[in-house]
Amino acid sequence: MVFTIDLEVNPPEYVIYEGVITDLAIGRLNNGECREVTTSLCFLASGRFDISAVVRCFGTSGMDSRTARAHTTVIVMELK
Repeated sequence: MVFTIDLEVNPPEYVIYEGVITDLAIGRLNNGECREVTTSLCFLASGRFDISAVVRCFGTSGMDSRTARAHTTVIVMELK
């Protein structure tokens, strides 16, 4: 199967990105196989940000198509 990843960052009004953050190709994976995806982020504001990634089979949509989900919370503070 071929998989893609969708990224979501909240709050969305503080997110600026170049290119696309949905339907990013991971590639073909067999059962039990895994792949690491590296993404760089740069925070230009302080605050709390929730970052989620949803991996799904290519060409599907909706809640039933999710195969994996990851979530992390980032807290950015100003250094004084």
